[in-house]
Amino acid sequence: MPAFAKALLAVVAAGCLLPAQAAAPKRTKTRPAAHSRTHAKVRLLDINTASATQLARVPGLDKALAAAIIAHRPYLTKEHLVLKHAIPEPVYFAIRDRITCIPPGVRKARAERPTRK
Repeated sequence: MPAFAKALLAVVAAGCLLPAQAAAPKRTKTRPAAHSRTHAKVRLLDINTASATQLARVPGLDKALAAAIIAHRPYLTKEHLVLKHAIPEPVYFAIRDRITCIPPGVRKARAERPTRK
């Protein structure tokens, strides 16, 4: 390979590497924000036993939706909120991380189970 071709190849290769190195972010030692280290536990609200007031406190629900949730009880899973047309699907996706559903039969079985000593 002629010297000119080697020099051209070296310049092209160096040109390809330089922008990537220049664009690479600088690593700095920063501490994460305090709020990212402490995750507040959100208590899940059981849709089969919650009152209208408790349901209305969930962000994304109002009194009318809370009343609709109560009117369509009991639920086997929290997805049944949408399947029974108690709430619209976008509302469900907004609240699904704040609610839970314990079916009535499961709740009764848990209450009757003897406690361990």
